[in-house]
Amino acid sequence: MANDSNSNASFKCFLLTTEYIQTLEVFRLTSHRFRLSTFLSSVILIPFIIIGNGLVLGVILRRPSLRTTSNFLISCLSVADFLNGLVFLPLFSAWTISDSALHSCPFHGLLSCVGWLINSVSFGTMVAVSVERYIALFYHLKYPVIVSKKRIQKVIFVLWLVAAVFSCLSLFHFFNFIRFPIIGFIFAMGLVIIIFTYTRIFALVRRHHRSIRAQETTNTTKYRQRKLAVTMAYVIATSAICYFPFGCALFVVLIRGFTIKSFHIFHLSKLLFCISSLINPLIYCLRNKELRTAVISLLRDIYRAIIQL
Repeated sequence: MANDSNSNASFKCFLLTTEYIQTLEVFRLTSHRFRLSTFLSSVILIPFIIIGNGLVLGVILRRPSLRTTSNFLISCLSVADFLNGLVFLPLFSAWTISDSALHSCPFHGLLSCVGWLINSVSFGTMVAVSVERYIALFYHLKYPVIVSKKRIQKVIFVLWLVAAVFSCLSLFHFFNFIRFPIIGFIFAMGLVIIIFTYTRIFALVRRHHRSIRAQETTNTTKYRQRKLAVTMAYVIATSAICYFPFGCALFVVLIRGFTIKSFHIFHLSKLLFCISSLINPLIYCLRNKELRTAVISLLRDIYRAIIQL
C-alpha cells in the first residue's frame, strides 16, 4: 500500500463533507485488504474493457456500411465504456491503492467529475436508443426522415454537454440540494421512457414470433430492426443489473450517511457498474453477425501486422 508521510487526519477538501473525510480516514487506516482486492480487480478489468470497446469502435469507423444511425448511438455508448476503462478505472485504481490520491482534493474532484460524466452519457444514450428503436419499429416508414444522422449527432452532442454540466456540479457538495432532485427527476423520466418503449417493443416482438410460427411472410428489414431492438434490450438490462448496486448504495448513503461499511459498499458498487462496460461489446458481437465478422476481420489484420513486424 502506498503511504504518504504527510498523510494525516487533518486532510481538508472543500469538495467533500466532513463526514466523508472522517470515514475516508478510517477507510485508509483499516481497509488494507479491501483496497488491495479492489485495486487488483480494477487492473484486471482495464485491458479487457479497452480492447473490447476499442474493437467495436474501430470496426464502425473502418467500415462505412456499419455507420448507420443505430450504430452511431452504439458508438456513443462504446465511447463511454471505452473511457470507463481508459480513464475512470485507472483513476479509481490509483485512488484505491494510494494514500496520496486519497488525500488529494484535486484527485477527488477529477474522479468524481469523470465518473458522473461517463455514467450520465451512458444512461442518456440508453434512453436515446430506446426512443430510436421505438421509432424504427412503430414508425418505420417515417424513420429515415425522423431519425437522420445529423439529428443523431445533435442528440449525442447534447448528451455529452448535459453530462459535462452535471459532472462539473458534482464537484461541489453544497449544490446537492439542487443537483440531486434534478438528477432524480431526469433519471425517473428516463426509466419511464425505457420501460414504456420496451414494453411495446417486446409485445411487437412476440407478435412477430407468432407470425413466424404461423408461417406468415416477414419483412427482412423489419426483422433486423426487431433483432437490434432485442440486442439493445440485453445491453440495457445488463447495465441496469450492474448499476443497481450503485443506486442502492447511493440511496443508503443519502439516508444514513457514511459509515465504514456503507463506504465499502459504495465504492465496490463503482467497480461493479464498470463490468457492464466489459459485457456490452460481447453482446454487440454475439447478436450482430455483421459486427462480429468485422471484428474478427480486424483481429486477423492486427495479427498479420504483428507477425510482419
